[in-house]
Amino acid sequence: MRKNLNPALAREHEDAKLDHRGNTPTWVLLCDSGSYKLFVNHGRNDGLRQIEGEERNVAKTTDLVSNKRGRNKASEGAVARHAYEPPTDPREKEKSDFITEVAEKINARESDFTRLIIAAPPSALHGLRQALSAKVKSKIVGELNKDLMHENASTLPHFIKEIMELKNSDDYMQDGCSQTGAA
Repeated sequence: MRKNLNPALAREHEDAKLDHRGNTPTWVLLCDSGSYKLFVNHGRNDGLRQIEGEERNVAKTTDLVSNKRGRNKASEGAVARHAYEPPTDPREKEKSDFITEVAEKINARESDFTRLIIAAPPSALHGLRQALSAKVKSKIVGELNKDLMHENASTLPHFIKEIMELKNSDDYMQDGCSQTGAA
């Protein structure tokens, strides 16, 4: 499992805006190609609370397209007819569109949190990185290249404890980790 921790951003966000309780809200986003869960933490003794989520059934490719591929002629007057291959797999497009929608939701609410932690499998994490705004990216303090969608608010802290407790780069560097440290 790869953890991508950014100690400089963690220190920068320590002095970030406080919520109504005097704490800095940290969001934890779990995402895969068909579902997401969003959790919030308002400080050390608050724990995680799920505030949003969605699960979408991504249809099978056979449900999205006909079984038989279309045909076209290679050129005018040609006898041979070749099978037409769609430029993109409709299922992959649907997954990509879902990841983009999740990123747009996070972008629209960027003023509601000061720090963001993301846990997603590689393809979803890549899509999120591409779709998140620069302002949201600047708030990311940790990434886990892992599918944690099956976790809930009571089991999730086990996986992100190190990131949540990260207060400054000095403590972090003493553990021998770097910005792209491994677990």
